[in-house]
Amino acid sequence: MNFYEKLKLEHGTNKPIVIEDLCDWNYTNESIRKQLSNLAKEGKVIRYIHGVYYIPEEETSVDNGLDVEDVLEYKYIRNGKNVMGFYLGYRLEKELGLPYKPDTSHEIITNREKTRKRPIEIEGIPAIIRKPYLVITERNYKLVQLLYYIKKSTFKSLENHYQILRDYVMKNKFTRKDLLVTTEKFPKAVLNKVIDSGLLKDFLS
Repeated sequence: MNFYEKLKLEHGTNKPIVIEDLCDWNYTNESIRKQLSNLAKEGKVIRYIHGVYYIPEEETSVDNGLDVEDVLEYKYIRNGKNVMGFYLGYRLEKELGLPYKPDTSHEIITNREKTRKRPIEIEGIPAIIRKPYLVITERNYKLVQLLYYIKKSTFKSLENHYQILRDYVMKNKFTRKDLLVTTEKFPKAVLNKVIDSGLLKDFLS
């Protein structure tokens, strides 16, 4: 199976192909970039933005490209194999089960960013990406995103939404050990907020 065949098998058509995700294919980074560049010249793949390609549909002459939301999700949040980030803003509120008001903002905490805050733009749509306090994984992301919400929330807001947050903690069976290990990477005020809001007692001992 050649490089293109493997790309098509694993990614299909009209799906983001992120260069970083190909690093475990036993190819060097230089080789991956060169092969993608050659495939792009042949029209077999299309370069969407720097570091992101896709395979167009063969049976249609109309190329609909990629959806920006899909690219942000695949490149910075979840690539089908690993969780590496999550949204802030109303999407996080929705994820936690809280009342939310949709807007057009895109703000993401992701392992794939090394700076505190960096604005980007894809197809004219702005987004902000931030590095996390700790490495985000499939195992910890639900707790980490809760702590980010708590960090930005006022005590009054935590008080008003206590029941929803309590249900989220209990549903995910977070333990106090998990909490203590994770909050070591956060500002101290975050753990204090958990305690003062009354949520600490809802974590399993």
